[in-house]
Amino acid sequence: MFVIEKVVEDMPDSVPLMEMLNELFYLNATYNGSDLVVGNGDEQLIKIIDTLKRTIQLDPDFKLSEISVEKLNMYVNGLVSYGIMKCKVLINPNQGDEGNAVIGSK
Repeated sequence: MFVIEKVVEDMPDSVPLMEMLNELFYLNATYNGSDLVVGNGDEQLIKIIDTLKRTIQLDPDFKLSEISVEKLNMYVNGLVSYGIMKCKVLINPNQGDEGNAVIGSK
């Protein structure tokens, strides 16, 4: 089991975090009208990562903590990796028609 997977699953209330990750995917996804299409996944991930980092850094509790920027970066990258692996936050163009891709939680 990946460390981030264990951390997220052990979190008492990780649902809002996973919902935020899912919402960030939809906000940064590429659309053709109302249909999701394969876009620039790298660009989408950078936007999601930047938004998560900014949100955490602006939290008053984070400012009071002594968590380093390096640890924050590792956490956010791990969280997004978890989202890719477990929640399927990106459409995989190699899985056929993107209209049939599974998006969101398993």
